[in-house]
Amino acid sequence: MILFLVVLAIVLSFQLSFDLFPQDEPCIFEIEKVTHNDEKFASRVTLWYNKTPTQPVDDVESRLKKLFGWERVEPDREKVYDTDDLWARFYRNGELIDVKIPTLYTPNFIKTHHYGVQTTNGRKSWCQNGKITINFKDRTFRPGDTVRVEIYSKSEERLISADTYIA
Repeated sequence: MILFLVVLAIVLSFQLSFDLFPQDEPCIFEIEKVTHNDEKFASRVTLWYNKTPTQPVDDVESRLKKLFGWERVEPDREKVYDTDDLWARFYRNGELIDVKIPTLYTPNFIKTHHYGVQTTNGRKSWCQNGKITINFKDRTFRPGDTVRVEIYSKSEERLISADTYIA
């Protein structure tokens, strides 16, 4: 019994140095589709503000998380986001692609030094069920590629949404 308590104390003391259960990434803005037209593979990614929270999973890992107080924090799905406060990072098959998207607000995006993206259609605010389409340069994504988007907030200086999709 004493040995068990010593081992438990050691394991719990390591809680600060490593995370047994890393926080799941929030997913508010989902990739709805990746469109390819003709043989040029003109890549358009449509992002959707999903207002529906993910359903909780009842498995061993989620029970352990709850037991140790490491429950997932659900993002605010009622918030209206200022698209000028958001910037995006995209990955293809696990590798960061060389594009620059410093804002999701189209009038301000046009004024920036951006590359790898032809157009966006982001309005000033992004609310529930809203969509934004980003038109990448041709051949950015091909059918079968794994596309990942990460959306960051400038004002909060953090990742606010991440999603992965098979093109």
